[in-house]
Amino acid sequence: MGLVSDAQHRVAKSGNKFGSFVIEDYSGKLELVLFSEDYLKHSAILQLGATVYITGFFKQRFNGDFDFKISSICLAESVKKNFTKRLSLQLPATDITEDMIAFVQQNLKNNKGPSTLNFMIRDEDEDIAVELLTNGKGFEMNNELIQFLSDKENWKVKVEYN
Repeated sequence: MGLVSDAQHRVAKSGNKFGSFVIEDYSGKLELVLFSEDYLKHSAILQLGATVYITGFFKQRFNGDFDFKISSICLAESVKKNFTKRLSLQLPATDITEDMIAFVQQNLKNNKGPSTLNFMIRDEDEDIAVELLTNGKGFEMNNELIQFLSDKENWKVKVEYN
């Protein structure tokens, strides 16, 4: 994930569009040059000041050097929505309240999506646990749910992503 600190959109003498982009994060800078299909596919997102999430791989060139090939680019704000696969929550039975149930129900109803939700509810006194899974109804990770979970100090939260 990084910030687009420079974006140059150009047209070659042949008439083909291409662009060079500098992506920065706390570890350094990376300059990317995109041509043809790659440029057309990603140029709308690679704008100056955008925060982006890039996935890709290194491919060896004929001379032994390596090129970074982009697999996908998305805006940073869409990462939680697009890459969350499963949310697993482990919590004590004593934390289940009507307010908690109402919040979770309303949040899942308002934020339908492809991610699954698992609850592992533990009763420490009886030394038993019950696992609850969403039954074919998914949700989309959202800021309200993240804020709700950040206040739960004695819950174990695990996020699995694609």
